[in-house]
Amino acid sequence: MPWLETAPMTQRRDFLADHRRQVFTMTELCARYGVSRKTGYKWLARYEAGGLPGLADRSRAPQHCPHRLAGSVARLLCQARRAHPSWGPRKLLQYLLPRHPEIDVWPAASTVGDLFARRGLISKRRRRRSHRHPGVVPPQTSGPNDLWTADFKGEFRTGDGIYCYPFTLADQHTRYLLACKGMASTKASPCGACSSVPSAPTGFHERSGRTTACRSPPAGSTGSRSSTSGGCG
Repeated sequence: MPWLETAPMTQRRDFLADHRRQVFTMTELCARYGVSRKTGYKWLARYEAGGLPGLADRSRAPQHCPHRLAGSVARLLCQARRAHPSWGPRKLLQYLLPRHPEIDVWPAASTVGDLFARRGLISKRRRRRSHRHPGVVPPQTSGPNDLWTADFKGEFRTGDGIYCYPFTLADQHTRYLLACKGMASTKASPCGACSSVPSAPTGFHERSGRTTACRSPPAGSTGSRSSTSGGCG
């Protein structure tokens, strides 16, 4: 036997019909329909106030929003945007604030930007593709040990005040860190550090690997003290 499908409005009408017959008490009637007594009395009150249309579901949206943008302020902002389409929200606020001292509360720049987006006053920019030299070929590997990368990861001072330049050797395909060694300078070729690295770790496929070296500044910095690195064959 298939399950019977009922709509909420149908159940509410049946609930009212059973309530008029006065066959069940309010507690028994609410138990039969799987609702609390508070919900049962709520539907009775809505029916008495609005009839059958009062049993329909009501919107759950808030009726009042205290921080909602005023319509007059929104129109003023949109007019200023149309007059100066190249100005952003922050500049428009700075332009309007001294010219309208009667307005006490102004929205944030992010709120103004959302308003312009909803009104279609902002055109989305095309995402720029990252520029890359046409001669640069991105490294592609098909398995471990196809390509090892050698890189200097910034610099720091040790306790005796001498700079230390961490040199790392990693597998490009698996991102596995093979070695990390402190070097006294980046001017010397890191081939010596490469030669001190043992053979591929257990579980790596044996391939005839090649190694490249580069010099990158430390994370969060705007540059580096040294600007060269040697390459490993």
